Amino acid sequence: MIQADLHNHLGRNGEFSSFNNVIDLAHERLGDGGIFGIVNTGEGRSKERCEIFFNSPGYDRDSILDRRFIFVPEKNIYVARMQEVFTEQGHLVVGDLPIGVYIQDGNSLEYSAEQTKDRGGTTISPHPFSPMRGTGQYLNDHPEVLKFIDGFETYNGSAALFHGANRKAKRFYDTVVKGYYDTGQCSFTDGHDEEVIARCSTALPKTSLEFLAESIRANKEETGLIKKPIIKDAAIHAIRMVTGI
Repeated sequence: MIQADLHNHLGRNGEFSSFNNVIDLAHERLGDGGIFGIVNTGEGRSKERCEIFFNSPGYDRDSILDRRFIFVPEKNIYVARMQEVFTEQGHLVVGDLPIGVYIQDGNSLEYSAEQTKDRGGTTISPHPFSPMRGTGQYLNDHPEVLKFIDGFETYNGSAALFHGANRKAKRFYDTVVKGYYDTGQCSFTDGHDEEVIARCSTALPKTSLEFLAESIRANKEETGLIKKPIIKDAAIHAIRMVTGI
């Protein structure tokens, strides 16, 4: 098994101290063979934060699968190119898409997830019952959309800021999703400061990166989920979103 944390924003607007420092932290927390995901969001620098990171000076790296991932041999760790899509019904984290391929914001959750799957990508429902645009209530009303969702965050480090959000996600997964839909459960950090990267993670089978979605779907049990709240980081991010500071 390897540990994966596929939902990280690095610092504000994707800023980070150095490529090597981020890789060192990710390796320290995820271990050999770990997968660390960086999400692109919105427009401008944030839309290309993963590409900026991939091209930053530091350890030697190899591109894998049309630059869906990079591999850092010196630390034996992978970095995945991810995107957080802003759909009409809430956020959707997608991955396993080549450099230059983006899922457009502003469409329905179902359309965005189906488009991702049609392109061979991976789909994850992040912070589903967080007030920060989770899709849990919509999926409760339209469970048929779950057929397009590979992973469901039953724990999100940032969502721990909101009382009961993760507990509700876990209960929804156990009662509505598990046993009825081929969707796995996962725990990811959703950090907005590089110091908290990889605080949360999910144990996945050690398999080819070409089968990332299948590995996530296979994780139906809670064992292997590392869950740590990052409340201070989440509070700072929430304040910045409200105030624009």
